[in-house]
Order: sequence, then structure tokens, then C-alpha cells
Amino acid sequence: HRDEEGNPRISASEAAAVHGEHRFISKYGLAVAKMADEPVVTETNRAMERGNRLEPFILEWANDRLGENFVTPDVLYVFSDDNARMIATLDGFNGEKILEIKTSTRDWTGELPEYWRVQGIHQAVCANAHEVVWAIFDRTQTLNIYTQFVSSDEKETHINAVGTWLSYIDMGMTPEGVAWTYETITSRHPQ
Repeated sequence: HRDEEGNPRISASEAAAVHGEHRFISKYGLAVAKMADEPVVTETNRAMERGNRLEPFILEWANDRLGENFVTPDVLYVFSDDNARMIATLDGFNGEKILEIKTSTRDWTGELPEYWRVQGIHQAVCANAHEVVWAIFDRTQTLNIYTQFVSSDEKETHINAVGTWLSYIDMGMTPEGVAWTYETITSRHPQ
């Protein structure tokens, strides 16, 4: 999660927190992690383990359903422009389209949650793509396919937001919209 100079990057899984739209990561949680002296590594939880174990099977299933040939890349995708330092791993890629696999304990509603939508935009920026195909294995054990088309305007808006966010972090300042609490301050400064 750091570049060659040790500066923090925003990953696709954290991207929505920059916009205050992440379901599990708050703006101040992201700020604490990015201002830490060492990168913060999240421990694998049950949902992550479920996804990691099922992804190869869902990739194959999605390829069969779509008639595509997505493969899981063994590289990281990086975008850097001024302060916007971004990184993404992809579940599947065919050189033009991204395949993002999600396993969910909820029913698929037919609409991407905002934090997934921003993740797709982030991945599209990093992989220089304009289409993200979502393979969502939901609570009903159904494979749902949803296609997200990412515009140049969406990419530019996200790049600017990440660049602004990280410019505050680089200066050791609190990004706009971050509300510090006793708990968040003590996590950063335990003494």
C-alpha cells in the first residue's frame, strides 16, 4: 500500500472511503491508516476468506455464462498522477474489461452499492479500462451479472478526490470531512 518512496496509496477496496461512501471504512479510519508510520494490514475475516475460496470457481462460472476469457492477473495495477497514488488488484481481466467477483450474504438488488461502484471506477482508472463486469454470488446462491460502464468524467472526479485526499495526508494534515474522536486519536497516538 506504499509507493517506492514510502508514500501511501489508496487501494480499490478502500476507495469509497475517500468519498465517505464506504460501508465498512470511515473517512477517519482511512486517515488513521494512511497517516500511520507503517502500512496497516487488515486481517482476513470470514467474508474475505469466503470470497478468496470461491473466486476461482465463480471466475470459471462467469466465463462460461458470458462466453469470455477473463483470467486472474498476477500483477498489481497502479495509477499515479501528481498526488493521486492508486493501486488495484483485479479478480479477472481480459485486456479490455475487468471482472470483479463479489460473494454476498444479502440478496442482489440489481443495483451496485455505492462503495462497490467507486471500487469499479478505481479499478478502471488503474487498469485503463471503461467496463467492469460484476459477478455477484448472493445469498440465494445465484450468480448475478451486472455491467458497469465507467465514464472519463467519473474517472477524473475520482482521481481528483484521491489526489486531494492524499495531498492532505502527505502534509500530515487531516483531510476534509474527517471527524477525530478520542478512539481514533488513541489508535494513532496510543501514548
